[in-house]
Amino acid sequence: MTTNIHRPRLSVEISAQQQLDLQKYLDHGMQKKLFNIVIDDVLRMLKVHGRQFLAAVIMHKLSYRDYNSLDLSSELEKEQEPKDKKKKDGKSK
Repeated sequence: MTTNIHRPRLSVEISAQQQLDLQKYLDHGMQKKLFNIVIDDVLRMLKVHGRQFLAAVIMHKLSYRDYNSLDLSSELEKEQEPKDKKKKDGKSK
């Protein structure tokens, strides 16, 4: 008996020039690795900054270089801090 494993995929149209450039600069198998990192970065930024981040990127107000260099450490530490500790410190939301 075979089981079908569904693996979600992201499919987007790109230009012929983008395809040629990706093939030129990325070795076989690197596209998946690269775009998985990009997706994780975008999701992390959306969790921290919400739709404002998305709007800034779409309106070309913020580039990947800009948001990739943003310091998220303090924001991520707040999210990961246990709720009990926040209450003790008086930082409960």
